[in-house]
Parts: sequence; C-alpha cells; structure tokens
Amino acid sequence: QGYLIKHKSIKEPWSEVTKLEGNYNSRWFVLEDGVLFYFDKKQTVDEQRAKNPEIPLKKIAKGFILLHNVEIIPNETKSGKNFTFVLQLVEQSKNSFAMIRPRESRWCYLLCASSDSERSEWINSIEIWKANNISNLQNYQFLTHTEEYQEYWQPDGRP
Repeated sequence: QGYLIKHKSIKEPWSEVTKLEGNYNSRWFVLEDGVLFYFDKKQTVDEQRAKNPEIPLKKIAKGFILLHNVEIIPNETKSGKNFTFVLQLVEQSKNSFAMIRPRESRWCYLLCASSDSERSEWINSIEIWKANNISNLQNYQFLTHTEEYQEYWQPDGRP
C-alpha cells in the first residue's frame, strides 16, 4: 500500500494513446486479494476502518482495478513523467490462456511512483499475486469491463 499518482482512466489501449489530457491525482492505493483499490487519501481508509475494522475496502474505495486481467507495461515514456507504469486491461482467450485485448472496453491506467524502487515494488507485488493465482486466472470467465465491474460491486449493494 502507498501513494501513487494516477492519471484519469484512459479509455483506449495504451498502444493507441497519442496524447494525454486530463488531470493527475495523488491517490492512496491498497493491493488486496487481486484488486488494486484507490482512495483520495490514506486517512479515508484509516477513519472508516477505525469505525468498522471489518468493512470491505470496496465499500469505501473511490475506485479499483481488478488485477486478474491486466498486462503491466513498465517504463512507459509517453507521459514524460518519471517512474511510471501502465496497467492495461486484457481479455483471456476462450480457447487458451493467451491474453488478447478486449474489444468492448480497452481501458488502461497510468500510474506514477515516487521512485524507481517504489515502481518496481508495485510491479513485483502485482506480478507475484498473478503468479500465485494462475489457476484461478485460467478458470476465470471474462466479462466485459463494465459487466465485470458491475458484478464486482453489486453483491454488496454499492452503486
């Protein structure tokens, strides 16, 4: 967990991005159970967990990135910022475990760490989670980005 600078969500594959527009915001990120949650600030999590230590992060998160279907693009250079990496959503092929880009929603997330070592720690943490959960990834039935997110939120009544 820690702070990263996040560019607003990019609604196209990274390979097609030619110009970055929009804001960069500092966000508090927490990696838990294959989900990268983000919050306006660490204090949000601390305050909510002080009230209810059992509250699921998805109930208080500003947003999240499901990591089972992301490709990590380290050392991106298009942004002109240091210590960046991109999480590109991909789709699991129905016939094999090969990853292909989804047709309906090809979002990516540009994140910026405060140092090269911090960026490496985030990338390694995500890769370790994916490596340790490969059997779950192979059994995962891909849904479009929107359906997947709706399914993730709805069981607990989050809009």
